[in-house]
Amino acid sequence: MGWWPFTLIAILPLVWSATLTTLKPGRAGLLTLAGVLPLSAYLQWWVIEVTAFGFIPFLVVQSMWPAFFVWITGRAHRRFPGVPLSIIVPVAWVGVEFVRGELFLNGYAWGLVAHPLIEAPALAAPAVFLGQYFVSFLVGAISGVLADIIVLRRTKAGAVGAAVVAAVWGAGSMLAPRPDLAGPALRVAIVQTNVPQSNKVDWTIDRELEDWKRFEELTVAIAGHAEPGRLRPDIVIWPETMMPGITLEPSALKVLADEGIVHNRETTVDGGPPTVGATAFADRLLEIQPQLGIPMLIGEEGVEGLRVGRGDENRVRIERDRRFNSVYLVHSGRIQRLRYDKVRLTPFGETMPLISSWPWLEQQLLELGARGMAFDLAAGTSMTVFPVPAAALGSDVRIVTPICFEVTVASHCRRLVYKDGVRRADLIANVTNDGWFGNSDVARAQHLQISRWRCLELATPMARAANTGISALIDARGIVLASGVEGSLQRARVDGYLAGELVLGSMVTPYAVVGDVVGWSALVATIFMLAGTYIRGRAFGTRESP
Repeated sequence: MGWWPFTLIAILPLVWSATLTTLKPGRAGLLTLAGVLPLSAYLQWWVIEVTAFGFIPFLVVQSMWPAFFVWITGRAHRRFPGVPLSIIVPVAWVGVEFVRGELFLNGYAWGLVAHPLIEAPALAAPAVFLGQYFVSFLVGAISGVLADIIVLRRTKAGAVGAAVVAAVWGAGSMLAPRPDLAGPALRVAIVQTNVPQSNKVDWTIDRELEDWKRFEELTVAIAGHAEPGRLRPDIVIWPETMMPGITLEPSALKVLADEGIVHNRETTVDGGPPTVGATAFADRLLEIQPQLGIPMLIGEEGVEGLRVGRGDENRVRIERDRRFNSVYLVHSGRIQRLRYDKVRLTPFGETMPLISSWPWLEQQLLELGARGMAFDLAAGTSMTVFPVPAAALGSDVRIVTPICFEVTVASHCRRLVYKDGVRRADLIANVTNDGWFGNSDVARAQHLQISRWRCLELATPMARAANTGISALIDARGIVLASGVEGSLQRARVDGYLAGELVLGSMVTPYAVVGDVVGWSALVATIFMLAGTYIRGRAFGTRESP
């Protein structure tokens, strides 16, 4: 909601639930789960449009993490009453948050407690050292300090804890290295499409033709051909899988052309031909790109081993060995063979963690809860860096392209931008299809908010191209320079284009070197702390709480 100051005390009610109630920790946790459900429903209601069957289980899973925190904190407080809550609370919170965000069923790092603080650069700055989980740890420490003072009446311990938190946070903010904002800049242009997910899932050839006209019109306009005097961009970016057609894979296009594969149109009221070649969109792209003279990064489906089978009445069947969610680079009138295939598939959107190991069970669940969807995407294995020629700079710019949900995975983006602590990319181009969120602009705003943390942690700017919005240009500090589309006050569910300059990343951050050491450390400490509550209970002959 943008009320970031409340982040600083957001955990305090849960600490109260864990420490001040007369309920046993297990029961307090269950009631916490029930209490969090309405908030989860508000933030995640868009899931209904994807799978009504899976909506309730999804809400329960998202609500159980605060419940786990209350349970663990309650047990630890009762078993170790002498340990300040300013230690127990941040350790338990980050331990649970790290499991949710990075490990459980491939991780779902959505709405971490630190995320709203990206709106307060001084408070978010320590992430440059140790990442978003370090900031979550500091937020948890504040609630622990307040609980020591208010709940336990330990004024002295609370004062010491407050001083330590203030000193660490202040030092992290003041000493955080600042990126160079006066270095070489790339002129970036983004086409924001507005294809509802309902149309995207069942994109007919007639609708693809209609949408293509608009995409091409926006691309030509953004390139400056429609507006004399406008600065020409160095790169044009389209969102995830928004290129109409079957694929942009050169070998597959050759098969389709050699076989003479065409789409039958449903209507020809516009006087157009009754069929459209299967390679028509790719062919047209290769016509306009040389005319524009600007490299393009395009989100499209990648395939391997495409072949054509024929059935009754000469109907064709397109078969593939593997299918990917990919990004292609098009320049000099050619589709470059180098492509990026999405590595971290979206859990329950593109893959079913664990369940995908049993195809029959996966298919039954799809039929039951998400009819029409197919979880047949293969995961990529290469951390592709696109060398994009930038005429204005006289050199190539190294661009990496995390796709959609991947931008929420800090460890993955870190591996894309750096290798062994050495920078390998100058710019992040996040291509995403936020049409999944339906009418939920709250979810779109959250996705943008999370993206900004990657820029801060990695000191790397980002061009974010989002179907249905919110597209954005974000600098290496995580500050949004421009968002939405030019000429419109509406940022989401509208098409258009966005253009501007981004100063390229050059600095290496401490987080790029050490990674999520805070998250892993908190997880290990939480496991030992929880195990200790049982060991200590048995050692002293006390009755265990559920």
